[in-house]
Amino acid sequence: TYSGKQFYLNIPFCRSPYHAYCCFFYLGHSFSGKNQGKYRSGISYCRAGIFFCIGAGMFFGSILYRKKKKENCTYSVQTQCIDLRKKSDSDGDLYSPVYQYYYNGREYIYKSKVSSNAKPPELYGYYEIKINPENPEDIWFPNRAVVGPIVGIMLMVVSILIAFSLLK
Repeated sequence: TYSGKQFYLNIPFCRSPYHAYCCFFYLGHSFSGKNQGKYRSGISYCRAGIFFCIGAGMFFGSILYRKKKKENCTYSVQTQCIDLRKKSDSDGDLYSPVYQYYYNGREYIYKSKVSSNAKPPELYGYYEIKINPENPEDIWFPNRAVVGPIVGIMLMVVSILIAFSLLK
């Protein structure tokens, strides 16, 4: 886990609105080499280009991943949230749900690899998921928020704005 200070120094994947804010703060703060000479400005263009590429990768990667899941996971099943694994760190409590579902008379357990401080699913609540009939452990949550493309677009836009601000 990362504290806010570690986050904007290391720039890992944005996992909360706070981290996204720190990411954009880092972009604006470290790339503003406007009055620091030609060399610093060149480094800032390179950094802006790198972050633009990261944003484009997040945008297109998320879109392609969602498209692949939509094509492969075609069978609807009801799943139940049977546990909420709780982790505490400097950002507060993070929840990682565990789901149970049945397909062809067999029970499957899915432990989410993602922890979030957003509103967790209701414990023992039922949710619709899509599974791959050929590989029932391959699941997709069609109603889950699409964050990757949004963060990708934001990274690209901020990178472009920073690059244009360096032209002056």
